[in-house]
Amino acid sequence: MPTRDELGHFIAVFRGSYRSIKGGLVALGFAFVLGGVIGLLQGGSIENLASAGSEIVLVVVGIVAFLLLFARYHAVRIYSNGIEGRSYWSLPVRFLWDRIDQVRLDSSNGISAVVLTEKGSGREMWIFRDVFFREDFQLSIQPYLDVNKPVQ
Repeated sequence: MPTRDELGHFIAVFRGSYRSIKGGLVALGFAFVLGGVIGLLQGGSIENLASAGSEIVLVVVGIVAFLLLFARYHAVRIYSNGIEGRSYWSLPVRFLWDRIDQVRLDSSNGISAVVLTEKGSGREMWIFRDVFFREDFQLSIQPYLDVNKPVQ
């Protein structure tokens, strides 16, 4: 993996937002609603469900806050000679522009991403779709990557 010095001078940083994780939030909401319906079908009462409401709200707020921090943590930094981001497992990854082999779409756990693959090593960098397809991001990488080439 190249050092930050090898990446050249810093150009810009792009961070994810709630749009990056909305698929995960929808899945989370669906899971809570489904759990409540199953509880009612198994003989639970609405009163029991309502009494657990405050705990459910705290759990949901905590999970949403974690997911938003997760999206912000997955910042992508553009440099003159390369790009820095995170792998699927949130480990730091740096690629030189000429080492990027493949650009493809992927999705995992309700979060869609554009995945850059490095030549030779096969290491991957996951970039949230809403970040990758932003106009300012596209303009930042245009001199280095062929943004007109369709993403696979």
